[in-house]
Amino acid sequence: MRKIFLLKFFEERQSLYSQGMKPIIEFCVNNIVSCSRAAAEKLEKDRSLDVVITHCLGHCSNCLEEPFALVNRERVWAETNEQLVEKVYKYMVDYDIV
Repeated sequence: MRKIFLLKFFEERQSLYSQGMKPIIEFCVNNIVSCSRAAAEKLEKDRSLDVVITHCLGHCSNCLEEPFALVNRERVWAETNEQLVEKVYKYMVDYDIV
């Protein structure tokens, strides 16, 4: 049952992207201040993405330690901003989000 639900969920989500919905990349404002500003600025330049900066994403234990973002609510993290940008794009390709 769970497998069928997940399959339908991903099919519906993929349908939304094919209709023009942009992937949502979320950043915590505290993480931007401490370590992910360059990644956020680079991703904001990509017009095919919706980059959102919010007050808190609920990953406080990691927030001040490493750059991270949520890609459609899934956490993606890296050691550097450059790696984070690469991982965000890789995640979107791996999960057919683009």
